Amino acid sequence: NSKAQQTSQYTQYIFNYFGINPAAGGSSKCLQFKAGYRKQWWGFESAPVEQFFSVSGILKNKAPYNKSKHVIGFYQEQDRTGALGPTARNSFNLNYSYHLPLSSDFYLSAGIFAGLIQFSFIRDNVSLTTADDAAIGASKKVILYPDLNPGLMLYNPHFFIGYSMKYAIQRKLDAIYGFGSTLQRTHYITTGASLNGNRKEISYMPSINIKLGGGGSPVGLDVGFLIDYNDVFRAGVVYRKSDAACAIVQFRVK
Repeated sequence: NSKAQQTSQYTQYIFNYFGINPAAGGSSKCLQFKAGYRKQWWGFESAPVEQFFSVSGILKNKAPYNKSKHVIGFYQEQDRTGALGPTARNSFNLNYSYHLPLSSDFYLSAGIFAGLIQFSFIRDNVSLTTADDAAIGASKKVILYPDLNPGLMLYNPHFFIGYSMKYAIQRKLDAIYGFGSTLQRTHYITTGASLNGNRKEISYMPSINIKLGGGGSPVGLDVGFLIDYNDVFRAGVVYRKSDAACAIVQFRVK
């Protein structure tokens, strides 16, 4: 009996928050594209590889006095072991979120990812101790499931806090990973702020990301701190509880 991580884990979560929370789309007035690639355990055979692509944009509001926002988008993510498998997870989700103004600069948004999630397993890429292992039946298995991920976010230009859920539909994966394998709902609580420094061109950006997984998995905690200079250059660190530390440098070309 074994347990494993089911959702992708990004240390630089603050730059891909839309991938965590479907209510976060529309943070920019223009059409926004993002892509990322991550290769873990460099030098190890069949090391995990992750990649994502997203696009989101605000629909034009025909009533200028109406400050609410309708946002649509798309998010694709792949998580696999090695370049060719043997296991892989692909998700394809359409996004919609509605942003309701609560005051002149405070918004409450609700969003959803809805689409398909694909799991695949290629037996030919696995070395078995016993050639006729009963737990590994077919030479290749590909299964598609419906995928649904909701989210909420409260924000203004200097602060945000959000809640989101992965795998709202808890599908059984017995057909591909063995009896008793089930997708577990994973909950995220994320918050961040932009605080003015002693000089007007400098601001401080702390953030916290909490991940609550099912099936007895431990609580995940990321804490980040960035220093922003004039909205052009940022540098900082992210620390993941009892696991890792990361340095971040960001340039903005206007």
